[in-house]
Amino acid sequence: MSTCASARQRIKTEEHDMTSGIYKVTATFLNTSGGPVTGQGIEAGLRDKDRFFDDKLGVCTLNSRGEAEFIFTAEDIDSIDSRGETRPDLYFVLWRNGEEIFQSEVFENVDFDAVDPVTGRKKGLTQAFGPFSVNI
Repeated sequence: MSTCASARQRIKTEEHDMTSGIYKVTATFLNTSGGPVTGQGIEAGLRDKDRFFDDKLGVCTLNSRGEAEFIFTAEDIDSIDSRGETRPDLYFVLWRNGEEIFQSEVFENVDFDAVDPVTGRKKGLTQAFGPFSVNI
């Protein structure tokens, strides 16, 4: 699986220091025939929809199964127009040679800090999305 880290550098200030862990998001993209989206020049992006400016959480290539993997922290979703955000509104973008060919719906309030009621452990540090059907 192609893995890409956050696009932003982490900046900590004394007034605001997020303590949540590292989050992972995976996504699968299929063409209209049901096969994986692959090929030269195909890139996937993960975004957090915010009021004024969407946070860019990462860009990477797809593997041979049409899968992408993104890794980011709570700091990456905490921006000037969404201070203290803990549940991002995620969406995915695909580009071919720099031209946008797909944008998913927005998945609102994705909860990475959900706790299993039986074990008491966090259960959502990895979230999987898709498969998305891409018209190519």
